[in-house]
Amino acid sequence: EKGEKGGKTQFATVQVPSVLSRIIELPQDENNGRYVVLLEQLIEYNIEKLFTGYEVVCAFPYRIIRNASSGAAMTAAVAAAYLYRAAALCAKDKAEDERLAWLVRNSEILRTYMVNLIDEDVKCRGPLRRAISEGDPRKIEAAHQPAAAIANEIVNMMTQCLDLLAELKASADGEAMVYVRAAAEFAMAAIRACMHYTVAMSLGCGDETYQFITRRENELTLEQYGKVYEAILAE
Repeated sequence: EKGEKGGKTQFATVQVPSVLSRIIELPQDENNGRYVVLLEQLIEYNIEKLFTGYEVVCAFPYRIIRNASSGAAMTAAVAAAYLYRAAALCAKDKAEDERLAWLVRNSEILRTYMVNLIDEDVKCRGPLRRAISEGDPRKIEAAHQPAAAIANEIVNMMTQCLDLLAELKASADGEAMVYVRAAAEFAMAAIRACMHYTVAMSLGCGDETYQFITRRENELTLEQYGKVYEAILAE
């Protein structure tokens, strides 16, 4: 959350009440349709009411759990949140711009997806750590596949994030441009972290062809999106 204009950026955590049901049923519509919303989403959509006198920059739900997720998943979620904030600022006074409206919608979808991906990342890393501690090669290989798939998905989503940022840059200035650059920094950090992870994990596989393909694919992606990242940060 952010204080008065020009003030210091601050962060806050709002605890979701455990005594309330997570699933909240909404009033029926005229067709007697039934709709539900998650409690954390309801809080997120009304977060401004909890911080009167402050401008809310971005908000998204997260969970604190014993098994830490990869830093890449968390970093990617922050990148997506900053992307959404930048898109919303650019579209604020341009309601007639359909392309900006499209960027806002897609950045919000990406933001929500990346938050959900944190949980998926946690779920797959637990079995992998157990398999490694047991030292069974077959269990390690089986557990590695979903973990590597999540890391590759983070890379895929962050390359899309950079593509959206590259397009958004043309419409961004002032505060919006600050978020564009911040999102690019976080997105690139997540990409690099996931690439290091997948390459390192491939070394535990006896297939040298797989190791080469994994390393080469990552090198090509980093080369391509390194240029996109540099263009976004360029003045």
